[in-house]
Amino acid sequence: IEFMLAGDEPQRMANAHVSGTPFNVYEAKDGYVSICAVSAPDWQKLVAALGRPELEDPRFRNLLNRREHRQAIDTVVQDWVAQQTVNEAVNHLQNSGVPAGPILTPRELMTDEHLAARNMVLDLEHPLHGPIPGAKAIGMPVKLQNHPVQFDQSAPALGQHNEDVYSRLLGLNRAKLAELKELGIV
Repeated sequence: IEFMLAGDEPQRMANAHVSGTPFNVYEAKDGYVSICAVSAPDWQKLVAALGRPELEDPRFRNLLNRREHRQAIDTVVQDWVAQQTVNEAVNHLQNSGVPAGPILTPRELMTDEHLAARNMVLDLEHPLHGPIPGAKAIGMPVKLQNHPVQFDQSAPALGQHNEDVYSRLLGLNRAKLAELKELGIV
């Protein structure tokens, strides 16, 4: 967006975000934690939660200043997270009102209680052969209170919609479609 608005070339920042800091992934004793505390209220909650006096530095008083001193802030946050397990860090930060969460492996994602409760991990079923052992799909992230969103059909089988596409969309009649089938074109 900075390029579109001002012509600034974006820089690669790995897991950090150009708009503010701390907005990054930090390594704990047993995994990784994502923290996003760029707004003024979230920053104040993070400073209080970490209890690190060096974060009270006047250089960090607003978002622009914090962006300029990203490395110093990330170092302090990383030092704190490194002393915690993922659960310790996430629980403490979330209980303090700081937006934070664990970075999960694919296996952890597939068995996560929260994602399961939100129907975000779905078992896949083949329309002709039934359940596919071990195959999963991602559910709909948007949840509507009075209108549950759900998948009502599977992906079409190969050629399932050929007749509709060739006749309705391309205007071929049944005779022409039969001819193309006979020739092995469709």
